[in-house]
Amino acid sequence: METLVLPDGNELSAVAFDMDGVVFDTESIYQAATIEALDHLGYPYGPELAETMVGRTESQCADLLRQAFGDAFPMDDFGLRYRFGRDALLGEEIPVNPYVPDTLERLRERRIPTALVTNGRRDVTVRRLARAGLLEYFQVVVTSDDVDDPKPAPDVYLCAAARLSVRPRHAVALEDSMVGVRAATGAGFYTIRLGGYADPVGADAVGADAAAAARLFGLRVRDRIG
Repeated sequence: METLVLPDGNELSAVAFDMDGVVFDTESIYQAATIEALDHLGYPYGPELAETMVGRTESQCADLLRQAFGDAFPMDDFGLRYRFGRDALLGEEIPVNPYVPDTLERLRERRIPTALVTNGRRDVTVRRLARAGLLEYFQVVVTSDDVDDPKPAPDVYLCAAARLSVRPRHAVALEDSMVGVRAATGAGFYTIRLGGYADPVGADAVGADAAAAARLFGLRVRDRIG
């Protein structure tokens, strides 16, 4: 059996996937719903605020909005408008990023365990994965419901590593946000930030495209000895 080896020389033992933006192509939908809701209420939404909100829990985003616009910000009105717009844009079928099914299948063929690690709620996460036919691929699902401190704290990734019985330095994390990268690198995972972003947060690899992910992220292969 061949062994996949990380660029830092560690053998690959597991891969952890973020959900929104990595497994599902949803971040652009969330951004559009946020822009529409804020515009409707007469509040601006600049790129700096947008970047800080990506990958966070709903309560974390609410705190960021209050910090940006003050305690008088109409959070209830925003929440109603945002959820209405988000649900209308999502529809019945949530789009799966095209590289995901092939990557998960290849990892399963190589018997490399996988985890889904998200700041989302467990009920929503499991329902989405099941509806997309992807739940069976993940040996472990860790959500914000499983830890006291969600991303950007490392707790969700440390929980995933413990449940998979792997050392973090032998695991890859696939993330798309600064929040997720901070969590994964803080836990000691080899972290790949997908997408053509500048990288101010220390991911090990940046800008991996769909083809690279489908090729198991360009990791080299060596024969297992013994």
